[in-house]
Amino acid sequence: MSGRRKIKNPRDENYLDMLIEMCCPVFKCFSFTAFMLIAYIAIFIAEAAIGLERAGELLEIYPDKLIMMGANEPDLVRKGQVWRLITAAVLHVNFMHFFGNFMSTVILLSRF
Repeated sequence: MSGRRKIKNPRDENYLDMLIEMCCPVFKCFSFTAFMLIAYIAIFIAEAAIGLERAGELLEIYPDKLIMMGANEPDLVRKGQVWRLITAAVLHVNFMHFFGNFMSTVILLSRF
């Protein structure tokens, strides 16, 4: 299969090699997946710069700042801001949410 690394002796395989083989066997630097991951990182850095909540969970973003950045707010969508349905897909409320989506993207989209 193209993209897979061949390990001649399974005893030479380490934990990282096993994870890469299982999770993202054909990850390429110039791919849709890499573009999405870079976009996720850039957007989360922008979120943190604009609305980081100091007293919340690990790197939690203020909800009003997320709405300002394009989070899904039903009343605003009904008023015609339909673009919020798309932008809400890349906004993250805290670091754990970001990390979960980041890893899901690596695992699920690495084949494209």
